[in-house]
Amino acid sequence: MKKWDIYYYRAISNENLKKYSEAMLDFNKSIEMRPNTPDTLLERGKLFLKLGNYSAAINDLTNNLNLNPSSLEGYNLRSNA
Repeated sequence: MKKWDIYYYRAISNENLKKYSEAMLDFNKSIEMRPNTPDTLLERGKLFLKLGNYSAAINDLTNNLNLNPSSLEGYNLRSNA
């Protein structure tokens, strides 16, 4: 497991525990360490949606789709933003 993975999985855990600010910090750190990871962009985009930050969600989900054009979840979530 690489260091960025640790932040990614901790972010998922924090989000599941409704610790949204901690989750966002971990997603940000993971993306800072490895910016072109579609799954991390997708998950942070979902968190932005949950928090009502639609412009940031659209940005992350668009970047996710640029890296992974077959992401049906990415298209679905972006259409809800």
